[in-house]
Amino acid sequence: MLSEIFCDQYMDEGVIRKPIKLHRGLNIVVGGTDASNSIGKTTFLLAIDFALGGKTYARKSSSMVRAIGHHTLHFTHTFDGVDYRFCRDTAETKTVWSCDDKRNRLRSMSIEAYKDWLAAKYGLGELGSSFRDLQSPFFRVYGMKHDDVDRPLMSSTSDKVSADLLRLLKLYGRYEEVAEIEEKRKNLELDRSAFRNADSRRFIRKAQSAKEYAKNERKIKSLESQMKQMLERCDKGVVEITTEKSGYIATLTDQLIELRRGRDSLARALRAMERDLELISFSKTKNLERLRTYFPGIDIRPIAEIDAFHEENVRNLKEMHRNESADIKARIADLDLQISRIEESIQQAGGISTLPRVAMEEYADLNSLVEQLVRANELYDRDKQFAEDAKEIKSQRESIEQHHFREIESAINEELLSLNRAAVGRGIAAPKIEIVDPDHYTYEIPLDDGTGSRNRGMFLFDIALLRQTPLKFAIHDSPGLKQVEDGHTIGMFNLYSQCEEQIFVAIDKVDKYTESGEVPDVIKENTVLELSRGHELFGIAWNRDIESQAEDIGSDE
Repeated sequence: MLSEIFCDQYMDEGVIRKPIKLHRGLNIVVGGTDASNSIGKTTFLLAIDFALGGKTYARKSSSMVRAIGHHTLHFTHTFDGVDYRFCRDTAETKTVWSCDDKRNRLRSMSIEAYKDWLAAKYGLGELGSSFRDLQSPFFRVYGMKHDDVDRPLMSSTSDKVSADLLRLLKLYGRYEEVAEIEEKRKNLELDRSAFRNADSRRFIRKAQSAKEYAKNERKIKSLESQMKQMLERCDKGVVEITTEKSGYIATLTDQLIELRRGRDSLARALRAMERDLELISFSKTKNLERLRTYFPGIDIRPIAEIDAFHEENVRNLKEMHRNESADIKARIADLDLQISRIEESIQQAGGISTLPRVAMEEYADLNSLVEQLVRANELYDRDKQFAEDAKEIKSQRESIEQHHFREIESAINEELLSLNRAAVGRGIAAPKIEIVDPDHYTYEIPLDDGTGSRNRGMFLFDIALLRQTPLKFAIHDSPGLKQVEDGHTIGMFNLYSQCEEQIFVAIDKVDKYTESGEVPDVIKENTVLELSRGHELFGIAWNRDIESQAEDIGSDE
């Protein structure tokens, strides 16, 4: 779990704040009773996100960076009683440092390597996506644009809805079958692209439509009829000229031999490439933690970085081999077409027993035109087959996805019903997800489109997924929580506090949650940081000018 946050710029009454301790379940950042702005509630939630690989906290345009300046955030993850300490600079967000227990820097790593480490340690590394892609949609902090109550699975406003649902499949461990189908689709696209690239280098134009295809067929029949009549006329008495016939066949035979040699060479290259592709593999180092049993004190982070480096190289090498393999297959297919046509021409030429030179030249011209028309239609058939195969793959994928979506939808809705009853009681409608198809879903509370209800639905959705998937974190900011009815908020907090996963929230006006003004126990017991006017996160509120804050401090003294 994320167990600690520290920054030497976090101040209270001129003194550096002690490390902020975090725990499992609910972690609350409490604001003042007057709901003061710019005291650091949202900023601290963004610091949590920063410690988990995000970058919004250090955005150059943020008011925090402009008011405070760049600084270093220290954070600790704890697993099985072992602390892993890190720090990250707001001025250099692409680098993370491992640290010792005195916060001295030991070793640097890229932010990507650090996120891979997070994925491995928090059990999200084998789901087919990155740690941030899976986890960040549930960080509903003001400014991160993850607060769309109608699309609780959205990671970015530019994301397609299909990306939301793909994320859902991965979180529920249902992506493996889909990944296999997706691999088939990608390979088909590579083959199709290579075929079209090869087609562009041919001098024969592919039939462009079914109408042109039929026209070519009629033309082929007409030309073949002319060729047959020519042979019949010649057989009636024209002098046989064997030399011309033999020369024609010899020319075709030479062409055939050359084409077969080329095909054999490409086939050998393809077999070698396929053998190489089978040998290209890399397995991540497993059970890294077990190394500590045999080598106490060993730093496993460099091993994780090396694993990530090699894994990326293997992906790139496989992609390069697949592209080259697809191009070779397209070239072999093209040669097969040419070989087939020349073999037919040689067979037909065997029946030319009495063609004089002029007739043979005319016959050869007609035969060449027939070959071009046949090739044009064969290329059309090949392209049509690609389209049919793509349609079949799409149908298979949709069928698999729909099966998984029905089961996931049912599981989520059952959990939402249970959570809603626990949070707000019976008689109040629970939110529901309906997955229409792989590109569309709805999330709503039937017959209730109130702002507070919809925000409640979004927060309950997060808890449902925390319970049913490997997700480890959720962050809920005060702008959304303010919209929820007070009693319902406390009901949700009671659910949050029972979670093994970590939920970080920011609220203010804590005395409003009871008629007596008494702060509810669930808030008192789970508060990790208290902020208010005069006790801001950084010791100042940057929405007020320096002179007025200095006057306030002087009057306090």
